[in-house]
Amino acid sequence: MTLEEIFSFFYASVNANNVRRTADGYSRCAGVSEAEAVSFIAAGYRQAGLDVCVTSAAVTARLAGRSDRCFFVTGDCTSAPVLLESAAVLQKAVSSGKFPRPEYTLCFFSGPEKSLPQEITDAEGYISIAAGAEKESENVILYRNAVTRPARQHAPAAKILELISQVNGISYAVREFSEALVLPLERLCTAIGDDSPAVLKTASVFAAAAAYAAAAGEKELTGHLSHLSSKDFLDIFRLRSIEALNLQENSFESRMIRGIRLAAWRDLALKAAETAIGDTVLAKEFSDSARKKVNAALQLLCSGDLPAFKSDSHREIVEMLPAAGAEPDFFDGKRTLFETARDRWASKPFGKTESWEEFDNELEFCVTLAEKAVNEGRARYKTPDTVSIETLKNTLKALGIVPGDRIMVHSSYKSFGAFEKGPQGIIQALQESVTSSGLLAMPALSDCCDGGAAGVYDREHTPVEKWVGIIPEIFRQTEGVLRSSHPTHSVCAWGNGAAAFLEQQDKFDCFAPDGPWGKLAKEGKIVFLGEAVSGNTFLHACEAWFIGYLDEIQAEVDGRLVTVTNYPGGCRGNWYGKGRQAPWYVKLRARNIIQELKAGPAVITVMEAARTAAAMKEIFKEDPAIFLHKSGCRDCARIRSKIK
Repeated sequence: MTLEEIFSFFYASVNANNVRRTADGYSRCAGVSEAEAVSFIAAGYRQAGLDVCVTSAAVTARLAGRSDRCFFVTGDCTSAPVLLESAAVLQKAVSSGKFPRPEYTLCFFSGPEKSLPQEITDAEGYISIAAGAEKESENVILYRNAVTRPARQHAPAAKILELISQVNGISYAVREFSEALVLPLERLCTAIGDDSPAVLKTASVFAAAAAYAAAAGEKELTGHLSHLSSKDFLDIFRLRSIEALNLQENSFESRMIRGIRLAAWRDLALKAAETAIGDTVLAKEFSDSARKKVNAALQLLCSGDLPAFKSDSHREIVEMLPAAGAEPDFFDGKRTLFETARDRWASKPFGKTESWEEFDNELEFCVTLAEKAVNEGRARYKTPDTVSIETLKNTLKALGIVPGDRIMVHSSYKSFGAFEKGPQGIIQALQESVTSSGLLAMPALSDCCDGGAAGVYDREHTPVEKWVGIIPEIFRQTEGVLRSSHPTHSVCAWGNGAAAFLEQQDKFDCFAPDGPWGKLAKEGKIVFLGEAVSGNTFLHACEAWFIGYLDEIQAEVDGRLVTVTNYPGGCRGNWYGKGRQAPWYVKLRARNIIQELKAGPAVITVMEAARTAAAMKEIFKEDPAIFLHKSGCRDCARIRSKIK
C-alpha cells in the first residue's frame, strides 16, 4: 500500500455533494440552541456507523483501531460537514475490508478547542480543519510544525495536497510553524468563505487520507512514509543550514550566537525527525546526512567551536490544568520555562543579525505568559525535585557499588529531572562511590568512520556522540580522565589503573578481549543511570565474542585508512528503543542478574559484567537472533544470514 493508492481511493470515494448537503443541513441549525446543533452533528456521525460521545458543546466520534492510542481529526462546528464525510468514508473503507483496520483509533472531534478531550495531549497526531486562509487567492494553506514535535503526518500531508493540486488544480501553500507547540499540529485552513464543492472535497480527502496514512501502521505503508519523512526532513535541514549562513552582521558574537541557535535547533529537530522516520536504519542514515549539513554550516559560522549556552535560569515547569478548560498550549508540563524559550527561539526563522536580546525577549514572553496562566487558574508551577549527590551515592551503595569497584556507566541525565551541581555532580557521586582505588569508565563513542559525520578522530577534541549523553561528554573533559585511541568506540576512564584498562593489542577491534570491554567482563560492573539501558554497549561486545556477526568498516587514523573490526552497524529492531521491555533485559532479570533502585525519579540499574556475559552466551545459544527483527527487515535479515 502506498500513499498514492490511499489518496486515489479517498479521492474517488469522497462525495462533494454529500459535504454540500450536510453543510446545508447544518446551516439550517443557525439560530437554534447549541445542544440542537450538537445533536445534529452527533446524528451524522452515528449514521456513518461510528461510536459517538456527546457533551453540551462538542461531539467526538471514534473509529476503533488495533490499539487504544488515538489520532485526532478536529474542527469547529462549521467544519462538521467535512469531518462527517471524512469519517463516513473511512468507516466504510475499514468495515468493507477495503483497507485494514488502522493501528491507532481515529477520533473525529467537532466543537470549540476548550472542549477538546484531555487525551489529545498524548495523541499520536493531530489534524485540524478550519476556515480562514491568509489570502483569498490561495484556496488552502497548510500550517505545520514538522520540527519541534515528532509526528508521522507532516510529510504525507504536504504530499497529499500536492496530489490534490495535480488532480483538480486547487492551489495551496505550506507554512511552517515556529512555535514549539505541545501538539504535533497539522492545520489545513480553507479560503475565507470558500465553500465550493472542490474546496470541500479537498478538505475531506486531506482529512481522510492524511489521518489514515498516519494511523494505519501497515508495514508497506510505514516503509513508504519513513522514506518520505526522511526526504522531507533532509530538505528542512538543508534549507535551515543555508538560511543560517545568511548573516549580514559578521561580528564574532553574532556568529557565535547564530551557531548556538543552529546547534540547538539541530538537536531539537533530530529527535523529531528520527521519531517521525521510525525505521532505525533509515533514521541513522538520515541523522548522519543531516548532521553533516548542519556541521558544515557551523564550521563556516564559527569553525564548529561553540561556546556554552546561556545559564539555565527559570527552572520552573508549567503544567496546564485540564479542569480549567485550558486550550492546548506550548507548556507541556515537562520542559522548564528556560527550555521552552530555548526551543521557541531556536525554531524561529533566522534574521539578518543575531543578539542575545532575541532570546531574552523569548524567555520574558514565556515567563509572562506562564504568570498569566497561573494567575488565571489555568496552570500551576511545579519545580522538579533536585536529586542530591548523597542520594545517588546511597543508592549506588545499596546496589553493591563499593570503593575499589570497576564500573562502566551508561547514563541519561534527563531521567533525574534535576541534579545537584548538574552532570558534574553525577560524576562527583560516581567518583566518590568507587574512590580513586576503583575505576570509573564511560563509553565515549564517536562517528569517526568512513561515511560518518564526525570527521577524523582526535582523541583530545572529538566530542562524544550526542545520543550517548551529556554526562560522558563532560566526563571526557574532566581533569584526570583518560581516553582510549579507538576511532569509533573509544572509552574514557578515571581512577586506579585507568591507562592499563584502556590499552589493547589490536587497536582497531571495537571489542578486543584484552581491551576495556574484555577487562570489564573479567572484573567489573555495568551501571545504568536512568533510562539508558537501550544503550548497553556491553551487549555488542557479547555479539562479537559469542556470535561473530559484527561488521568491518573503514576509518582514517593518522592520515591512513584502517579497518575497524567488530563494528556493530545495522538494525537491532528487537533491542533498540525497547528499554526494559527488550527480550534480553527480561531474560537477564529472570536470572536475577539485574538489580534496580531509584534515586529520585531515575531508576539506577546494576549488573555484574561477568555474570551478564555468561548469561548472554547461554541466551545466544537459545536464540542467536534475539536482538534482530524477526521478519520484514532487510538489514536484520542480512545480519541473521551471518549467524553460524
